Amino acid sequence: MPTTIILEGLAGEKAGRAFSCAGLSQVVIGRSRSCTLHLADDPTVSRHHCLLDINEASVRLQDLGSKNGTYLNGERIGERKQPTGEDATFVDTLPVALHAGDELRLGHHVFLVQIVEDALVNDLSLCPAHS
Repeated sequence: MPTTIILEGLAGEKAGRAFSCAGLSQVVIGRSRSCTLHLADDPTVSRHHCLLDINEASVRLQDLGSKNGTYLNGERIGERKQPTGEDATFVDTLPVALHAGDELRLGHHVFLVQIVEDALVNDLSLCPAHS
């Protein structure tokens, strides 16, 4: 059965809101308007900060070379080594598994990760591209 990720905002501008990514196989989180989950008001979040890769067997999280790093349960999983310029290098980050109850932090935003089967998803909003 298809898997849905629900990100419940615990801190930051999205606190108190839940974002369901039902029917999506990839979710990009960042400041860019092109991101699936747009975090516009936090300069500590990169334009394309991290990626959620969603499939029936697993959900994986990967930092996309963010300036300030992506944290999973308080542990940094990736960041840019040199903060600016064309010669910026990146920490070689491999995707890590996400589990229900994990805490995801990007800049000032903190999300509780919920993983449910699509049949259990109710009226939560789809991850908005421009919210």
